[in-house]
Amino acid sequence: RGLRIAHISDIHHSQVVPLAVITQAVDVTNALAPDVVFLTGDFVSNDVSYAAACARALSALQAPLGRFAVMGNHDYWTDPGEVTRQLHQHGIPVLSNAAAPLLDGLWVAGVDDAWSGKPDLDQALAAVPPGAMVILMAHEPDYADVAQGRGVILQLSGHSHGGQVRVPFSGRPVLPFLSWKYFAGLQRVGDLWVYTNPGLGTMQPPFIFHCRPVVALLELQPA
Repeated sequence: RGLRIAHISDIHHSQVVPLAVITQAVDVTNALAPDVVFLTGDFVSNDVSYAAACARALSALQAPLGRFAVMGNHDYWTDPGEVTRQLHQHGIPVLSNAAAPLLDGLWVAGVDDAWSGKPDLDQALAAVPPGAMVILMAHEPDYADVAQGRGVILQLSGHSHGGQVRVPFSGRPVLPFLSWKYFAGLQRVGDLWVYTNPGLGTMQPPFIFHCRPVVALLELQPA
């Protein structure tokens, strides 16, 4: 009851998304006083030289239960090894088909990017004791179809950018692969909830319309 989760996704640090955007998001997050921070991928867009500065800025995130990350498709398309190394070096574990305990009976798990990595939910959940509840980080929200029925209570995702450019009255936005079903907000999928964060940064085209960047705060309550 009352566990406060801060969720940041799709930073895309680049010339288009300067360091000031990340440091502002870190300040906003710390002001929310979360218990734990989850970062669901796409730390860079297409240039791994931005990974070190991004990880250094994120290392200022404060949460007593820790900061955890997973890779996104742009991290894989750039250099997932170097992005992972920079995050680890700055005190942010990357859960690559792995899990870690948060509290008694509650674990966090993370899977590799579902588009370009090798996600393995069985491996990710292997260390979780029977009966424990799991919060899952998966970059692509449609992975919720795989995660339901596996003891996951909440999946945190990004990837969709909420459509990024939302033209009023135009219907469904243009969305990337594996974010066609659960592309925005909090939704029920089988026996779990999935929250899709519209993200912090942007990619091409380098602008956002009617889809504000988000630092999300979620608070767990008993069913």
